[in-house]
Formats: sequence, C-alpha cells, structure tokens
Amino acid sequence: MGPPGGGRNSITNRYVRHFNIIYVEPYSDGSLNAIFCNVMEWLYRSAGKLNYSKGVEGMKENIVAGTI
Repeated sequence: MGPPGGGRNSITNRYVRHFNIIYVEPYSDGSLNAIFCNVMEWLYRSAGKLNYSKGVEGMKENIVAGTI
C-alpha cells in the first residue's frame, strides 16, 4: 500500500480506517543475546530426561551468537 502511481491505486480513508499500523523497534544485538541466552538456559534446566553435558551447556553463548 504505497503511494499511488506505478500501477498502484489510491485507497480511501473509509477502507484504511479498518486497519492498524503497528511498528516494533528492531532489537539490539545485546538484547537478542540476553533473550536467547535465557531461552537456552531454560532449555538446559527443563530438559528432564535429556541431560546435556557441560561441554554443550558451555557452548550456549557461541550457539546464540551464531544464530543471531
């Protein structure tokens, strides 16, 4: 829904009023790192029958950094 022109048609205010505009600021790398490190920590602690070795648990920061 860009501005009219180039094959785009204008849209009326009657139509647009039925929609909401939502904007979410992109997360910083530090925030993403903190969020996903906490998720990985939760995964390791709630694994139940799956006991991860200390070597795998120690790679948490590298896994998150590689994913981001």
